[in-house]
Amino acid sequence: MDRKVKRRNDGFNINPFEDGGKDQLGLALNFRNALFFNRGKQRYTTSYTFISTSSNNLLAIGLQRNDLKSHQLNFSHKLWESWLVYVKGATGRNKSFSENFQSRNYHLNSYEMNPKISYLLNQQTRFDVFFNYKNNENQLGQMEALKQQTLGFSFAYSNAEKISINGEFNYINNLFKGSAYSPVAYQMLEGLQPG
Repeated sequence: MDRKVKRRNDGFNINPFEDGGKDQLGLALNFRNALFFNRGKQRYTTSYTFISTSSNNLLAIGLQRNDLKSHQLNFSHKLWESWLVYVKGATGRNKSFSENFQSRNYHLNSYEMNPKISYLLNQQTRFDVFFNYKNNENQLGQMEALKQQTLGFSFAYSNAEKISINGEFNYINNLFKGSAYSPVAYQMLEGLQPG
């Protein structure tokens, strides 16, 4: 946690969790917690992660506030000697508020599912095939919505003493509803375009 508060008279606040109210100039708050089952093993490895971040910045153009909350569940399991199955599910909420620019305000609700299967050729070489489905909807303004599907293939080779090579090929299909040239669309599409 990093909080910046305007100083009034000779008062000094030592409690970092107390809200700064109108005197707050900036805030960076990050909280992350993870629960594991069979961590580091490849048999029924499961983890749940909760992430909460907040930031407030008083800029020349006004107050900018961002909030992000995410719940993530990961599961992996090794089948036989060479196959690894991995599934990730996530749900989240992302809010942004700009005091002077209404077009920058959004409240995104999202969920995604990401199954992956890996073939372990040996200790150093791995091939992956994966699919990712993501649904993102803005609850404010024009009700922008994104349904993103990604199909991909990746490989990794690592020789600890000499070389490491990673590669990934993706086909991404963005079904987007709304104006593609708004700040909200840029956030939802992660810099990509519809289609």
